[in-house]
Amino acid sequence: MDPDELETILKQMPGLDVQAAMQQFSFYYQELIETNQKYNLTRITDQKEAYLKHFYDSIIPALQWGSTVFRPEMKICDVGTGAGFPGIPLKIIYPDVKLSLLDSSQKKLQFLKNLSAQMHLTDVDFVWQRAEEFGQARGRAEFDLVVSRAVANLRMLSEYCLPLVKTNGYFLAYKGKNGHQELSEAQDLISLLGGQVQEELDLDLLDNDDFRTLFLIKKIKPTPKKYPRSNSQIKADMKGTHAK
Repeated sequence: MDPDELETILKQMPGLDVQAAMQQFSFYYQELIETNQKYNLTRITDQKEAYLKHFYDSIIPALQWGSTVFRPEMKICDVGTGAGFPGIPLKIIYPDVKLSLLDSSQKKLQFLKNLSAQMHLTDVDFVWQRAEEFGQARGRAEFDLVVSRAVANLRMLSEYCLPLVKTNGYFLAYKGKNGHQELSEAQDLISLLGGQVQEELDLDLLDNDDFRTLFLIKKIKPTPKKYPRSNSQIKADMKGTHAK
């Protein structure tokens, strides 16, 4: 996907300043590539691939669900944000949202701080903390929407993310080709954590090797206080699940 193709897609979004958004995506790509030469942010450096697998991939939920999920000034948390995906692209197309970027890597968060300042993004919070600790502290039931493209299994990811979601808010999980298998293993825990799967979306990102599955999970009741558990307990739960 080249920039012109992304621009055509963005024109579908009512009220978006497409020219300003495209300038921000261009700057983001340049900074990503430049910083990636100093330390690893992404294995995807080709422009067309980055526009497809980072930028377009991040905003698919906005194109699919729009105002059903996204609204002005809502609070969004991106768990395991890494180089800022999907949080920063969502902030570019919804500049009024309040965004928290959570990651355990100080280097990556520093990159995102510098990037956000240079792009004049406002209402962005940078959280250097483990997700399970954040979910038992100031992040608990704090967000209207929690998103994650992190590589963790959906069962683990649900325990990291659902405690952060307000009741009637959403958890949006970006998964790959094994997404439906992961969902079958996670369904019981998702329900226990207060979640209910609302929609599933399967996409082929113009590339047979990169299949995307999106799960939109609504928080229908509060998460029990014991969750999220410690990281060691979460990992032990995963081992027990796979042993069944």
